Amino acid sequence: MKRTAVVSLALTLAAAVVSAQVVKVKAPSDTSVPTGELVFVPMTEVVYDSGGIADPAAGGVTVTATGFYSVHAQIVFRESVCPNAAGTRLLHIIVNDFEQFSGNDSVNGECVAGHERQLHAFAGVALSAGDTVRVGVWQNSGSTQIVPTFIGQDHNPVLTVIRED
Repeated sequence: MKRTAVVSLALTLAAAVVSAQVVKVKAPSDTSVPTGELVFVPMTEVVYDSGGIADPAAGGVTVTATGFYSVHAQIVFRESVCPNAAGTRLLHIIVNDFEQFSGNDSVNGECVAGHERQLHAFAGVALSAGDTVRVGVWQNSGSTQIVPTFIGQDHNPVLTVIRED
């Protein structure tokens, strides 16, 4: 009897893991960000997608089930042009074209050519089936900045979405 209960529990847990919506997408190439403009980073390369919600055509993730989701976005700004020692760099989690949460970094007089500024944004959000989650970036340095893609690196522009309920 105990063995049956263990097998039943294991099958139930396995089914829960299989039905979970967990997705990680990343940008396949560098993104140019002109000063003062909001730019969407195209998250079109699927790293993994257990729930079938990656949406390369939308440049992000489109959820198929209403629920509570944890969302994490990360990007790096490459400070390639000095003097570029002013301004703010912003990372936005955007749902259906409305900002949900942002991470920011004020430069405040610092500038080192080749230096990278990594930004993270986290949000716990209630999403409805059909909602699309994307990543937007903005900066006001006075010149165009680059959000680079590093082949094989962990700090590539990434969007991760996990259904929590």
